[in-house]
Amino acid sequence: MNKKGLTLVETVVAIIIFSLVNFSILAVFVMLKASNVNMRHYLQAMHRISSKLEALKAQNYSSVVVITSAPVVIDNNGTPLDASDDTTGTYSQTVNEVQDAGHLNSYKIVGANIAWQEKSYAAVRNVSASLVTIITE
Repeated sequence: MNKKGLTLVETVVAIIIFSLVNFSILAVFVMLKASNVNMRHYLQAMHRISSKLEALKAQNYSSVVVITSAPVVIDNNGTPLDASDDTTGTYSQTVNEVQDAGHLNSYKIVGANIAWQEKSYAAVRNVSASLVTIITE
């Protein structure tokens, strides 16, 4: 730097360094937002599964059956009127009935799963959330 101020080269170098730092910070914020959306989808899927399993526990024992595939919508922002932020997944549940010969009681092991695809940048990845519970007669 001379006594009259900055030269053109010094100014351009300073602008380039400033831009690189700002773009790096911006990239971090974009990745955090994508991670936040992915986690919100996962938490909403877990909530839906938990609600479905609780509803199954309130049903008649014999009405708890296998569901191979049912569509489910995971709402991103909790805004039912805005479907542009929704992700569609598939709900499935497995039921295994177990007879306890020693006590003559039976119970069902119910596994519930929601699977969907997350879109992030240029890639699409398969994601799922699962819970298991036991329902007695």
